[in-house]
Order: sequence, then structure tokens, then C-alpha cells
Amino acid sequence: MKTCQHKSIARMDYTQQCLWGTTPSTPMVNRMCLHCHTHWFGESVANVVEIPARIWDAWMNTALISEIN
Repeated sequence: MKTCQHKSIARMDYTQQCLWGTTPSTPMVNRMCLHCHTHWFGESVANVVEIPARIWDAWMNTALISEIN
């Protein structure tokens, strides 16, 4: 997994629980550079993608707007 040159990385990793209990829980990576605001998000370490701040912000704004409507 690529990371930023800066050492100030917020780690907000968590385990995603299945709602129906039929599949095992999935470890999720959710990290952000506190300097450039780049995000790293995905399942475990193997499927993590790097997301620039402007893309992440647009994604979050879209999710928030759909929750309001």
C-alpha cells in the first residue's frame, strides 16, 4: 500500500460487520494524510486505493446529499 511522504497519517481502520451473519467480517483500511488530505480506503491491505482529497470530498458530499433526500 502506498502512503504519503508525510508522517501525519490518521488511522481510522475498522472491521465491517455483515448484517446477516452469513459472511465473515471484513477488515477495512481507512486512512488520511493530515497534511495533504489524501485518503486510502479499501478492504484489508491488498485492495486499498489511494483517493485524492478532491475526489474523496466529492464522494462524501454526494453521499451526504443522498442521505438528506
